[in-house]
Amino acid sequence: MIDVEPLIISGLDRLVPLPSGERANWQDVLASAGVKSRPRVTRNRLVFVVAALAAAGAIVAATPVGAALGHGFATFSTWLNGAPGKPSSQAEQRAFDRATRSWTGFPQGTKLRRLVQTNTGGATFTLYGFRGAGSLCLRLVVTGNVSARTLACPPLSALRGSQQPALVVGADYGVGTTRQTSNGPFAFAAPKFMVTFGVVADGVQRVELTRRDGTTAHSVVNGDTFLAVDSSASPITHAWATAGSRRVPLSLTVAPVPFGFPQTTGPQLTAHGPATVQRPVHGGAIRWLARREPRGTAVPPTVHHIVGVLSDVIFHREITPDRSAPERMVVSVRPAGSAYFGGRLRNKLQVCAEVVGGRLAGGGGCWPAGRLFSTAPFSLGVLIQPGGQTVTIAGLASDDVAKLTLYLATGRSVRVPLHDNGYLTSAVKADYPLRLVAYDSEGRVIGVKTLQVDDRRGPGGPLPVANAHWRSVVKTTRGEAFVAASTTGGTCYAIRVDTVTSGPTCQPPPAATELQIGYGWNRSNAEVTGRAGSAVAHVLVKLRNGRTLTLEPIKGYILGALPLPSSSTPNLNPVRSITAIAADGRTLTPPTVSLTGGSGTIIRLTRTSIRIGSPRAAHTCRFTQESPSLSGYAPGLHVQYICRNGVLSLIGRSRPNKSATWAYRTIWAKGPITRLNASTITVHNTLAPAGSPDAFTTCARTKTSPRTDRYHLTDRVQVFCSHGNLTGINHDSP
Repeated sequence: MIDVEPLIISGLDRLVPLPSGERANWQDVLASAGVKSRPRVTRNRLVFVVAALAAAGAIVAATPVGAALGHGFATFSTWLNGAPGKPSSQAEQRAFDRATRSWTGFPQGTKLRRLVQTNTGGATFTLYGFRGAGSLCLRLVVTGNVSARTLACPPLSALRGSQQPALVVGADYGVGTTRQTSNGPFAFAAPKFMVTFGVVADGVQRVELTRRDGTTAHSVVNGDTFLAVDSSASPITHAWATAGSRRVPLSLTVAPVPFGFPQTTGPQLTAHGPATVQRPVHGGAIRWLARREPRGTAVPPTVHHIVGVLSDVIFHREITPDRSAPERMVVSVRPAGSAYFGGRLRNKLQVCAEVVGGRLAGGGGCWPAGRLFSTAPFSLGVLIQPGGQTVTIAGLASDDVAKLTLYLATGRSVRVPLHDNGYLTSAVKADYPLRLVAYDSEGRVIGVKTLQVDDRRGPGGPLPVANAHWRSVVKTTRGEAFVAASTTGGTCYAIRVDTVTSGPTCQPPPAATELQIGYGWNRSNAEVTGRAGSAVAHVLVKLRNGRTLTLEPIKGYILGALPLPSSSTPNLNPVRSITAIAADGRTLTPPTVSLTGGSGTIIRLTRTSIRIGSPRAAHTCRFTQESPSLSGYAPGLHVQYICRNGVLSLIGRSRPNKSATWAYRTIWAKGPITRLNASTITVHNTLAPAGSPDAFTTCARTKTSPRTDRYHLTDRVQVFCSHGNLTGINHDSP
């Protein structure tokens, strides 16, 4: 391991910008709270929930009909101003009334409509709908040999401004599970049914859905909606709406295959609205929160399972971002401890904001109190509603913000409800890219954030090909190594020791004297895995307990079990050193590594290289299979980066700010992954002094963070952790 931290710091301290920390640290996904699980319905808790509640309500009021759609289709007048489908049964209506009774401000007596129903495979799939608080809501209920219920609520503005004759509200929503299947070292549990549903404009006769394997899924169109239930494992990739001889493609975000990424098909749009600020705002505050003023109401005792009601909370209040909607937001202040930058921030508090109650997918996030508005006068959190087509956008705005406007790619704009510094709205991915703009009291733009579609990726590192076939190349009593083709024509490998799989990793083969090795441990498993160069005959692993393990590469692969950690020190790294030994007993020296790094603006980005810096001083790095993905990167974006032997090794988004110091902006960590879940990644940082508080670096995974699908426990990685959030990650070699 080469310690080059001083080199990187010296370059980045001068130029590296304030990293992008604009999005909330959304927490671990919890189970959705369904009506059926409660004998008595209280306020629904929607914290940390990606899926919306199973019940919702509507305000059935006259709404202006949107403009006529393109392509000669009629409008969504039935949804905007009428009564789609037919009335639900009395039992269904009573259950709906009970579910919405506790929704503060929600009009009682709202009618639930039954839209479409189909039966397949011993299960009944029913789609219900209702309107309210600026949204249309579709509720899917599944009964029979499998059961499920979910809710997605896109905004009515998506229909008013749509140029498409149908809106996909949910795609490939999984219901039930089939038996678990395996592909090499990986096991998958496929859903028994995949459900796609949405709404259609008046006059649409048919919605066609095409799978990735080229086959077609059939949908039922009724009640101004469509519903398709499929048992195929191949995901839906394209959708079309048909009326007579007119056939129009629909926007659709496609679910990813294993080790793949979501993709958006259909019409591609461009961002609208102001792109730059007219008055820069630095810092910002929420004065009522700083003064502990009792805004809003006290947090009800029925609210549970959120950070804002933990025993260490110093102050909390429940506010109403949109006074015409039933959703609420709990804003709290609590100790931060060492959660951010090892506790080195002077302000030791954190501010949390969490959505509770109502119809929309809820969530929450926490930020360092002193850095809440470090990159913009508002924080931004995005959660994806069930079915992957609708997003919920929520956060806090500083006192400088008088108005927030969401600009849609269709050219329309939506005034975002803002009250007591909290805001909450929703949008559909068909309207991406979105631009959220903050204005001051004089109407000047003071903050801009643009949300891009998921699949805008540039050159990047390789991944296993879609639906890759993994074949065994080494099998011993200790474990097994598997290989599969990569997306760049190379080879990826993964190693299973006992029940733990490391990888997949798609690095190029190691040099003759090189080790590509990683190790990991928890309370029940500990292993060392990787690859060795052709000159390596033995690998010596010196353990902290004084023992030394000798491992011999088998066809170039390393597979070994480590002793379990002590119960008294379960987080202590069990390995002191790893050394490559040649056949004649010589200690092999790894190939010389030349590292360069710094920060600057992307000047040029091609399929083979990236140039970063300024017109007078710039650095070019090549792309290889070792390079990270450049999803969302483009010329003009300010970044921080590291290049290894002239090859891009690590990159992260940032913002220019020469006044801040490196240590308080970004942590660079290298080492094995010791924890990886839906909200955080922890790396045993070999760059930190032994026993220091930074020995284990934890980064929050946010909406702006790079994807971690191809990383697993024990993988050796290098990361950028900016303002506590993961901004860069790539595989690393010792």
